[in-house]
Amino acid sequence: MPEPTSSRRAMHRILAACLGILLACATMVAMAWASGTPQAQADDTQTQTEPTTSATDFDSRTAVAQSIEEELAAGRDAYAQGERAKAASHFSRALNTGYIASNLAKLVNDTQGADQCQDQLAQLRELTRLAYAEGNEARIADTIAALGTELAAAATQDTAQPDPRDYAAARATQT
Repeated sequence: MPEPTSSRRAMHRILAACLGILLACATMVAMAWASGTPQAQADDTQTQTEPTTSATDFDSRTAVAQSIEEELAAGRDAYAQGERAKAASHFSRALNTGYIASNLAKLVNDTQGADQCQDQLAQLRELTRLAYAEGNEARIADTIAALGTELAAAATQDTAQPDPRDYAAARATQT
């Protein structure tokens, strides 16, 4: 059998690489299709039939504010122990689950105004950013103290608003 030429070997390698890439792409598309579509449908069903989630499953807005403050304290403690990623995770959870998903951000926006809501969002985002750098203990502590005061005030303002569960249910029917 004759020895393949170098150009022929190069052609075989290119063909093998192209087939490998094609197979990888086909696998990724099949996995995305198989796992993505049913999950999206399941999420839509849950949202339509059950608007109350753990983020809104509180008896009062004060309980929401306390939950956020607990996450912030856990983040502060993790940062003090040198666990920056864990601290950032707690701060992010306070922002996304505690403040936004609980509808406290919407309530602050409606009762205290967009500027106050945006300021609190910026402070929560800043905490997540600060968590990744060294030497921010004082800034983190000061931001958490200020937010704690603001969140407690927001939780007790406008008591005519329904509790978080009812507020979430009412918003779900509007959307």
